[in-house]
Parts: sequence; C-alpha cells; structure tokens
Amino acid sequence: AIIQESGADALKLEGGDGVFESIRALTLGGIPVVSHLGLTPQSVGVLGGYKVQGKDEQSAKKLIEDSIKCEQAGAMMLVLECVPAELTAKIKEEVSIPVIGIGAGSKADGQVLVYHDVVGHGVDRTPKFVKQYAKIDGKIESALSDYVRDVKEPVFPEEKHSFQINQTVLQGLYGGK
Repeated sequence: AIIQESGADALKLEGGDGVFESIRALTLGGIPVVSHLGLTPQSVGVLGGYKVQGKDEQSAKKLIEDSIKCEQAGAMMLVLECVPAELTAKIKEEVSIPVIGIGAGSKADGQVLVYHDVVGHGVDRTPKFVKQYAKIDGKIESALSDYVRDVKEPVFPEEKHSFQINQTVLQGLYGGK
C-alpha cells in the first residue's frame, strides 16, 4: 500500500550482501526494486566515511559480483555511487538493466545528483562529483529576512494578498450593525 499511496514507481534498496533476498521477495511481490551500490549513504559509517568505493581489485570485483546478483534477484535498475568511471563501464557491460551514476563517471546510462547539492542549499561541503549550478542559500536567507521585516513593519500582507467578503454577507454576520 505504501508504494501505491506514495505514487512511487519503485523502491530503492542500498547494499549487496544481505539485500539480495529482499530484492527477490519484493520483486516477486510485485514491487519494482532499484539497487544502490558503491557509496551507500545509509551505511556510510560502516564504509569508513564518504570515500570512493571499488578502488582496489577485491572491492571492484565485489561490486561487479553484487551488481550481477542484484539483477539476478530482480532489480530493475542499478544506482552506482562514488565508484571509478572505468568500473561503472565494466559493470554496465556485465548487466542488462539500466545503470544510473552519481559520481560514477559518464559511461552510466543516466545521471542523478542530490537536489540540494545541485542548487547549493543547506550543504556545507560539495562532493567532488557534484557540479553545483547555483548557490541559493544566500537568496533564501535574504528572502526570509525580507519577509520577517515586512510582517513586522507591517507592510505585508497588502490588500492584494487578502481575500474580501461581500459586504452584505459581512453585515449579516454582525446582525446588520
């Protein structure tokens, strides 16, 4: 019911080992699954922080194996985060499902970035793989300060921001007084 009520097209699950059976069960239950491998934000503490994943031979092979297992378990798409571009290209050759990259190079089938990173809102540090298209924090702070000032002065709301009631109705509310 959560998928239907939320309007989501799929459920994203992070990780490989221990997640394959969940992918299989959800898929068999009719819930499309997107697998997320590499840097998995929900497990960043276990991974040793925000670091590139799959840089050595052992971890690269593990990412390739996990990608294949995710597809075999029924994942309909794969997100690779913070992995070397060459590894993304290799994984893309090994699976038939779409591969979406976030900090995974240009060889993925598609790209995704976190909204806040793209517009520069509420972020103290921008990851290397992010291209920031704006820095809106200052504009937001300025707009909110202007709003507070206008309410206190008071110059907001103006009549054009207010709704009116028919005078006959108003008189009826006050008993014709």
